[in-house]
Amino acid sequence: MSFRYVKLGSLFDITSGGTPSRKNKAYYENGDIPWVKTGDLKNMYLVDADEYITQQALNESSAKLFPKGTVLIAMYGATIGNCSILSINAATNQACAAFKPNNRIIPEFLYYYLTSIKEKLISLAVGGAQPNISISILRNIEIPLLTINQQERVVSILNKSKELIDKRKAQIEALEQLVQSLFWEMFGTYLTSNRNKMFFGELVKEFRYGTSVKSGEFGYPILRIPNIVNGIIDESDLKYCELPEKDFLKLKLQENDLLFVRTNGNPNYVGRCASVTKKQEGYVYASYLIRARIDLDKLNTEYVTKYMNSVFGRHEIIQKATTSAGQYNINTEGLGNILIPVPPLNLQ
Repeated sequence: MSFRYVKLGSLFDITSGGTPSRKNKAYYENGDIPWVKTGDLKNMYLVDADEYITQQALNESSAKLFPKGTVLIAMYGATIGNCSILSINAATNQACAAFKPNNRIIPEFLYYYLTSIKEKLISLAVGGAQPNISISILRNIEIPLLTINQQERVVSILNKSKELIDKRKAQIEALEQLVQSLFWEMFGTYLTSNRNKMFFGELVKEFRYGTSVKSGEFGYPILRIPNIVNGIIDESDLKYCELPEKDFLKLKLQENDLLFVRTNGNPNYVGRCASVTKKQEGYVYASYLIRARIDLDKLNTEYVTKYMNSVFGRHEIIQKATTSAGQYNINTEGLGNILIPVPPLNLQ
């Protein structure tokens, strides 16, 4: 398959929408025009919006009406990089970039391509507390220019793959629900009574934040937020960092250490927990993670990991988290104040 890369800016007039003034009730009351925000960009096809505006709002603001088939991407916020294809005519706010349909690129092909380079786009984002992917960045992104027939073949293959992935996700979700049910069945009396709970800080020998030294290709293996996945440490994207020996000795991991995600724009990531195995001994960890070295005479590492990642533990973590400039944060004090059921070790 032969093709060349071209810049998105040469194929699309990439624009964004706007937000009608909240002070004017006539812009929102009895509105019948879907008004899309970045939080609506959850699925491949967008069929509805959480909020609607009026024709007057559309006429008197920077909001624009985009046709069915427009591809939207979140430029900033907790959902930065998320994409959807409009299945309806809809307006958007200024945080959504819009690629209106044309006869050179199939919407589904653009959707899959933007989704495939999401991490790259996020890495190009600029700004401080709330980085954003600007329209100028999007215009300079290159895409393979295939014929329409070639694009249709690619989309057909990816649609089949997506169908299999969606089925697998449904199976995993069902299993997760089963795990939560079993957890409740085994530990229900401990979860509902403070008499059997202790503050997590009482069970931790040491909390320690990670290093802010930039990761690269040399030095000690360093774990980062992307490595904390579903209660385990995923080493598929392992980086390295160079540290003085005194810093390495403070930060090196031991088997049974716990790592928590300290900060993220997505509340579902904050407080995510994974346990360190024998294989990761001697690794270090980045500043967005917190290490907890627990008292193994009172707690089983896997039990704590499962609890902290369960709906019960997640509820406790979110209660202790704070927000600032669109970021969700939990510190060592917040973690230490989480109440955790402490059944006998053999039950754990």
